[in-house]
Amino acid sequence: MPDTGSFLRHEACVCGSSDGLAVYTDHAYCFVCNRWFSGDGAEIKKPSSHMTGLLVHEPSALGARRISRDTCQRAGYGITSHNGHPVQVADYCDESGAVIAQKIRYPEKRFEIRGDASRMGDPINAATTRAGISPSPKGRLTVSPWINSSGARSQ
Repeated sequence: MPDTGSFLRHEACVCGSSDGLAVYTDHAYCFVCNRWFSGDGAEIKKPSSHMTGLLVHEPSALGARRISRDTCQRAGYGITSHNGHPVQVADYCDESGAVIAQKIRYPEKRFEIRGDASRMGDPINAATTRAGISPSPKGRLTVSPWINSSGARSQ
């Protein structure tokens, strides 16, 4: 997760900068294009600086739900820890792509909304449209059991 590792070195970034990418033990940040990357090089969608209180999370495959890491990344869905609990986080973006709100799912299926909930819109269409997936013809959203970061079900 950003802001937690120790600095290692500067490298070239995918934006074309020859040395703007600061590499840390667990993430990287480019000071030229202002993008965050996880330890494995995948881009992390960092909440807009004007939206305080939003969580930074990393996409991760949800094995028991048969959702790939790539799908989670495209849908703005990821995992992190919050208040000592592992949580799943769904980003809600405005038309420009800025994260305006998040829905946080705790292991015991308790939910929390952060950010501007009045602008969240329809969660089925928002997530599926951003991910390039067609919504269910029946307009249903299926919630599956909690999955931890290793893909195992938890009670």
